[in-house]
Amino acid sequence: MLETILVPLLIEKERWADAGALYADPVSTVKEHYEIIEQVAGVRSAAMDDATFEDVRRQVVEQFQNTARRVYRCLVAAGRLEDADKVAAAVRELDPTRR
Repeated sequence: MLETILVPLLIEKERWADAGALYADPVSTVKEHYEIIEQVAGVRSAAMDDATFEDVRRQVVEQFQNTARRVYRCLVAAGRLEDADKVAAAVRELDPTRR
């Protein structure tokens, strides 16, 4: 709950370190956002053409990447460098544009 409510408010105020201190399990946060990519692929409507599907998928991937960058930035600002490294490693493994 803290992540979903307070973190965006703190980031809006550019209080990156305070936001970074609130992530209980930052790798899980990033993985949860990655799972949305897989969910989108699994619910493709038969009526959806390839171009539309790829556009939706691209937007979801961009959202994942933006979330990962934001989590990483917050962790670094909070001095949680070990957690930031773990997030970076998870993103390298999960990011479909890096395959």
